Amino acid sequence: DVVVHQGGSGISHMAIFHETVSVVMPGFPFIDQGFWGRRIQELNLGVCGRSIESFNSWPERHFSELVMSVLQNLEFYKKSLKSFTTSHEVKKPASHFATLFLQ
Repeated sequence: DVVVHQGGSGISHMAIFHETVSVVMPGFPFIDQGFWGRRIQELNLGVCGRSIESFNSWPERHFSELVMSVLQNLEFYKKSLKSFTTSHEVKKPASHFATLFLQ
């Protein structure tokens, strides 16, 4: 499973909790969305694309290439998610999310 979202902490945590690969398109990269998107990518839990605010200046293929790269490597991301959720005991609520990512 793959979810495309803006990178807010709530949706990012829920995607990880449900072991769903993220394609993050930050709405506003200067607040938390860009940070969580980059962190998801650093941990191999998904990918982070360009900011939604610059959407009109993207090459047309950017979004589709991003999604295709995830789909082509879906097993890799799913294994990373499984390993991450197991080793960090990922659980609800989202308040646990920040401590989880900042370790």
